[in-house]
Amino acid sequence: IETMRGNKKFVEMNNSIIRKDDDFKGLILVARDITDRKKMEKRLRENIEKYRNFFKTSGDCAFITSKDGRWIDMSDNAPNFFGYDSREELGKERIPDRDENPDDRKEHLRKIEEEGFVKDHPVKLRKKDGTVSDTLITSVPVKDQKGQVLRYQGTIRDVTERRAREKELQRERRRFKEI
Repeated sequence: IETMRGNKKFVEMNNSIIRKDDDFKGLILVARDITDRKKMEKRLRENIEKYRNFFKTSGDCAFITSKDGRWIDMSDNAPNFFGYDSREELGKERIPDRDENPDDRKEHLRKIEEEGFVKDHPVKLRKKDGTVSDTLITSVPVKDQKGQVLRYQGTIRDVTERRAREKELQRERRRFKEI
């Protein structure tokens, strides 16, 4: 509706007809201003859209997991990243079960506990077919109001090819020095 000052408002209305002996006697109309709620709903929709777009376009594997490493959500490329056919199939796995070295997760969580986040933490992760990738994990905890960790979110970047090029470059440098 439009107010007398020309402002537009969202209003939720409920009405009841008052009758006596089947004769119309009056109308009760209750209107509630829900403009703020509508604005919040719009912002929420926009944020969800931004979140979805990030998950769709991220070149890295973006994730949200439970404290124990179960998938809550993942970027669209996450199944392919790990060699799975679908989100549902990958969703049955836990990220810690992909760790080549189980101590990597302990170290990762220890760093998050100490520093509040982890940036480019090196971890070797196994894909579905058993191949191992060199990755860098960046993640943060999401906490409740009491400071208790609810979940983790972050990204996993595959640096396997980069590491292979670095090793090749080191071999070439050694060979050059020998010559």
